[in-house]
Amino acid sequence: MNVLHLVQHFKIGGLEKMAVTLIQKSQFADSSVVVSLEGTLSEAIEEWPKLALFQHRLICLNKAEKFDLNTVKKLSKIIKKHNIDVIHSHHIGPMLYAGITCLINRHVKHVSTIHDAWYLKDFKQRLITKVLNKLTTIHWVADAQVVARDFYNETAIKADKTILNGIDFNKFICIDESQARKQLNLPLDINLVGCSARLEPGKGHFALLRLLSSLPVYTELVFAGSGSLHNRLVEYATALGILERVHFFRKCTKNAAILLRD
Repeated sequence: MNVLHLVQHFKIGGLEKMAVTLIQKSQFADSSVVVSLEGTLSEAIEEWPKLALFQHRLICLNKAEKFDLNTVKKLSKIIKKHNIDVIHSHHIGPMLYAGITCLINRHVKHVSTIHDAWYLKDFKQRLITKVLNKLTTIHWVADAQVVARDFYNETAIKADKTILNGIDFNKFICIDESQARKQLNLPLDINLVGCSARLEPGKGHFALLRLLSSLPVYTELVFAGSGSLHNRLVEYATALGILERVHFFRKCTKNAAILLRD
């Protein structure tokens, strides 16, 4: 089966890593491609150097921010060139374009993974999801029970299946915690609570800062990831008087990805 994974961009995040992992390790890995709606291939590799290893299976459409019907035509050409059987969309933008593309290419099935449901609080996003579900056949897959529940509560659409995220124990291995802290210049004698996620809305960073302000001073917070909220989070931590207890790592390195906690 030939699969086209459709993502919004190749900025390093959970769903992007999932899509890339699927073209490496799924049973259809050898017949899969990943298409990004936004950006160029050179920009993607600069942001995420490891993508260079399989850039021949990556396609970037460099779409502008506004809706672009020409993107549907480009996707249709990719479907024809690669004999695509299934489009697997990740998040609402890719879901929208995948749904419209499948209306034109009736033989192609559409699977959409629901990675989270916070965006459905927005009326427009919720309306797009409901309308597309009425007009097209979408096989919905949630990556957690709580996500499936929240998705249903917001849309009245029941996920067809829930497939829990797995952990690659060949990649995420036990390391020496003290050594990791030294390498990251983190304190050795306090509690550290870590959050590995892009600094974007819906991840709960502001809630973590509020909680930290109510915790003892021997507890500090580590954010591993970059994103558009960085400056706002710094300002908020400053306003709460806890900036010296918050550590930011722009790149989620191997050690920074470990959520450290005594």
